[in-house]
This record gives sequence, C-alpha cells and structure tokens, in this order.
Amino acid sequence: MKLLLALAFGLPLTIPSCLDRAPTVTVTAPATFEKREAGAIIGAHDFFEIYLRVFDGTRGYDILWAIEVGGRTTTLFPIELTPGKDYSFTLVQEQPSVQDSVVDHGFKLPHIVRIEDVYKRWDAPPLYDRTICEVHHCKMQRELVPVTYGMLGYLYTPEELKTLFPHHQEFVAGGCIVGERKTDRLFTCPKCKVTYANWVKINARRAYSAK
Repeated sequence: MKLLLALAFGLPLTIPSCLDRAPTVTVTAPATFEKREAGAIIGAHDFFEIYLRVFDGTRGYDILWAIEVGGRTTTLFPIELTPGKDYSFTLVQEQPSVQDSVVDHGFKLPHIVRIEDVYKRWDAPPLYDRTICEVHHCKMQRELVPVTYGMLGYLYTPEELKTLFPHHQEFVAGGCIVGERKTDRLFTCPKCKVTYANWVKINARRAYSAK
C-alpha cells in the first residue's frame, strides 16, 4: 500500500502520455467542504473558493469544488454531495490544468476520477465519472487542445452549455493575460460536438445579429 501511494502521489510523471494512465488511489471518506477566501486572486472582492476535503484519518486531499462570487456559487462538478455522508473517491495526481486555481505549474494536484455511493447497489453506475458525459452518458475522449487567451464571448447561456453541450469545446480559456501555456488537456464528448453544431445552425440568426 505504501508503494502504491508513493507511485500515485510521490513520483513525477516524466512521459506526457502517462497523464491518462497515472496510478490512482481510492479513499472512502465523508464529504467535507471548506470555504476559503481567494486571496491569491488580484482585485478579488467577495470571491471565495469552496474545497472538497477528502480525509479518511490518514490520507487527506483538497479538491476545488466550487467558486463563489458576490454570493453566487458555481459548482465545478455536475453532482451534489451530502455533507458528512461517506463516499468512495478515486483520485489521481496530475499536472494542474490552466483552469485549475493555481499559480505555479511546477507541481501536481489531486483530481477526482470517480465518485461512488458507498452503499450503492453493486451494479449501480458511479455518481460521477470524469470520462462520461453527464448529459449524453457516453464515453469521452481526452484531447490535447490549444489554450486561447483574451476576452472570449459566447452566444449560448451558461444554462444552455450545462444542459445541452457541456463538453463540446475544443480549446481551453486561459484568461485575459497571455501566459506561457500553449496547450492543455480536456475531455470532449462527440455527441456534445454534434449537438453544438446543430445548435449553431438553428441559432445562426441569433449569432449574426450579435456581430
């Protein structure tokens, strides 16, 4: 067990393709959330980060779960967890994405691969699987995509993105300040891409009027 943990959370990954095959660790623990001021964000006002703390008495991992701006909370995961209830968390340690709340990319962060209800039926699907699209329930592909910097505008609403095509995007938004990172990895859903393409055709007039 100590060797497994060392491999999963101690040694660096020297081959980029190993990001998809990195060793994982599974921890059974109650869902605990901690709200923290996002002090590292320059000019942030009423800005908080909410972390999921996974701790089973010996091992502990913090995962950014949601952000709160001006009293409005945006969850980064498509499920809700009951505080204090036990879940089975499968995690992997990887290089942070551009979208992670970090400044230095020289270290690895724990990312959630899967969340399961400890008391589920043996044949019940997991509550969350990062490789499965939560809308179309199909297997997604992890792709190397470009990082796009600048002020980006979207014609769809956050609700349309969430309910229709949450994984259609083939780039990662890097923010207003141009950074060194040129590529990133994310999961894309083939059905989300088709749904988005059809949405664009239907909303062509809306898109044209927004120009």
